[in-house]
Amino acid sequence: MEEIKPSVDLEKNDTQVNLEPDVELQLVEGIDANDTEFQDAVFAKEFRKGLILEEDDRNIPTLTIRSVLIGTVFAILLGFVNIVASFRNNSFVVPVSLVNILAYPIGIFLASVLPNVKLFGVSLNPGSFSVKEHVIINIVAGAAGGKPYGLNNVIAQRLIFNDHGVNFWNSLAWVLMTQMVGYGIAGLCRPFLVKPTAMLWPGALSSVSFFNAFHDTGKLETDKYRHSLSRYSAFWLAFLLMFVYSFLPSYFAQALGAVSILCFMTTSKNARWLGSASYGPGVLSLTFDWSLISQQGWYYFPFYTTVNAVFGAIIWGWILGPIIQFNKTFNPVQLKPSFNYGGGSFSSFASYQNGTINIGGKEVPDGFVYSGVSPNGDKFNTTVHFDPWPTYNNPSLYDGSNGNTISLIRVTWDKTGHNVVLTPDFAITYFFGFVSLGAVISQVLLWYSKDVYRQFREALAQKDSELDAQDPHYKIMKSYGDIKELHYLIFFLASTVITILVCEFTPFAMPWWATILCILCGFIFSIPIGIIQAITGYQAGLNILTQIVGGFTLTGDSIGVMAFKTLGYDIVIQSLALVGDLKLGHYMHIAPKAMVAAQFIGTLIGALTNNGGAFWALGAIFLNSTTGDALPMKDLPAGWKYSNYLTFASAGGIWGAIGPVRFWGGVYSALNWGYFIGFALPFIPWLLNKAFPSKYWHMINIVVISNAKLPVGNAQAGVVTPFIIAWFCQYYLYRYKREFWEKYVWIICIAFDSAAALVAVLPPIMRTIYVEDSVGPFNPNVEPDYYCRNVDYNGNPIA
Repeated sequence: MEEIKPSVDLEKNDTQVNLEPDVELQLVEGIDANDTEFQDAVFAKEFRKGLILEEDDRNIPTLTIRSVLIGTVFAILLGFVNIVASFRNNSFVVPVSLVNILAYPIGIFLASVLPNVKLFGVSLNPGSFSVKEHVIINIVAGAAGGKPYGLNNVIAQRLIFNDHGVNFWNSLAWVLMTQMVGYGIAGLCRPFLVKPTAMLWPGALSSVSFFNAFHDTGKLETDKYRHSLSRYSAFWLAFLLMFVYSFLPSYFAQALGAVSILCFMTTSKNARWLGSASYGPGVLSLTFDWSLISQQGWYYFPFYTTVNAVFGAIIWGWILGPIIQFNKTFNPVQLKPSFNYGGGSFSSFASYQNGTINIGGKEVPDGFVYSGVSPNGDKFNTTVHFDPWPTYNNPSLYDGSNGNTISLIRVTWDKTGHNVVLTPDFAITYFFGFVSLGAVISQVLLWYSKDVYRQFREALAQKDSELDAQDPHYKIMKSYGDIKELHYLIFFLASTVITILVCEFTPFAMPWWATILCILCGFIFSIPIGIIQAITGYQAGLNILTQIVGGFTLTGDSIGVMAFKTLGYDIVIQSLALVGDLKLGHYMHIAPKAMVAAQFIGTLIGALTNNGGAFWALGAIFLNSTTGDALPMKDLPAGWKYSNYLTFASAGGIWGAIGPVRFWGGVYSALNWGYFIGFALPFIPWLLNKAFPSKYWHMINIVVISNAKLPVGNAQAGVVTPFIIAWFCQYYLYRYKREFWEKYVWIICIAFDSAAALVAVLPPIMRTIYVEDSVGPFNPNVEPDYYCRNVDYNGNPIA
């Protein structure tokens, strides 16, 4: 067979361009140069070049007593602290990235002081603290530190629905099983999502860069480059710079979080609404807050992924959203605005019409000077301003009869489905979720079905892929052996049976047939969603589909719908979490059995500590010690609340008590076209590729485009600045400063993320310990782009 060396230069369309030897791939039987998987594999090898060692030392300690001990300690701390902190007014999450930093000196210390003796036949100190041990600590702590999605059910049922049947033990069973079913599926997905070279997993590459920087062996190709500063030193230099800088937008000058350019350029209310990141779509808004930039994470993705994402963010957020808002498409009633005065808002105004405000039966224009008494009893004279667009960027439910926010309990128990309306931005969020789900199916079927089918046949035949066998990491991992598919299948079936029993005999009630349907949804979507995530870095959520399917099958049962949503969504989350970790182990040359063991250890610890922390908070703070009833939120101690869980519970109210048939009637029925639109859109680049063959067409990813809109309720400033940084990192430096890109870009970005995460945690902790609900010494509690609403820095209206 003639050797063909395909190009990874995306600016060329010639499959005969020679590559450097370490990124060269040979064509194999059944695959041609235009095959999507082959093009992705070539790109993956080029993209990860210089980041990963292509040799292995099997004698390096891995799953040691030392690594498990350190991981367990951090797992307990993260599991307990993060769940308890989620109940605080100033909630925060301690990220696993900080654990990775702290684990390094602890590991070195233990390696220097522990005796070289054996415990149960295993060495207590097998030598120097290794990079593989560091990875194991990361897996154990990470599996425990992220709040299990199933706890949303637990807390919502116990506090919001006041279900006394929820206790620690049935909660533990529920949380464990929502995770374990996904782990079984992950093992079955390995031949499609881990072993193929084309499955890049950009998130795993960022972790690889971190671990290699802290355990620099001098063997990477980048160590020979002319840049003398080590990656370890570069990490700490970047960390220090970002740590100092991040106090500005996080604590001292929160106005840097969203800089709305249009609000500086014009006094037009409509233009200012367009430019506002807090209340509008944030057109052209900038952000100088790295914690907001890192939410996008585009600087870790291939640049074509960022282009897709930015295109989608502009289409959904800057074009479609404003059109729908101005046309009042999803406003069957006029939703009430807020009225600013001296740092507060009037909530007793009956209505407003056509740019006027009704005060005491008299209509007055915007800018009316009002004399009154504030809630604190202070007399004031102030100019009253009203906003024509305050209800756009808001995830609340509204009463269709009067435009007020509607209580979840009323939705759930009174079933007033015909009165519930959404803000336009919230409705769009559902629409692009529908588009994404439809696109996941057709995107994978059109571009990857042949590859999936080939991999499935090879897995059944226990045959190695000839294409993947060329990958040095594949060859190394082959020597470690693997857990057999049969064992994963047995585990999956056993987990399914236990999950059915848990759903039947605990308060997280679902009939057996609904549980099977839910697990089937997660099973079917794990591979297509995983393929998209592995290639682009984006994960499409299944929560919208599961809550709607649950609503159709369990109409009227709010608790059942919440359980259906949780189980179906968590199956995919946990499946892809384990798959992503297995790919990290693939790159770091860690035996799959060790990676799975670490994941299971962390999951068990996390289930115990997260449940323990949640039930401690419930008993000590949120429940009446005599009756066991949930306390009203107004009676809770200062600083504690559970409103973070109301959004999750509202899904049970909408899709359970109301039901999708009633809710999606009328004006919202048009949103259902999202499924069909999403399914159809990937056909456009696919057909264009048939007519005009090019390696670019499959890079148009409708799933990424439809997932790019910023979450409703968050500052809409995460488009322009993240794109500029991604362009600089993954286009300019990648193409024109390749040596610098390989050696420093990833580790600098990780350092920035870690420092910003630490600073993001500090102000909530400081407010919790010292001054409740304060924002900072120089910051009043106002939105960052306060000037868009014609108020000053203290929130006082400007006449």
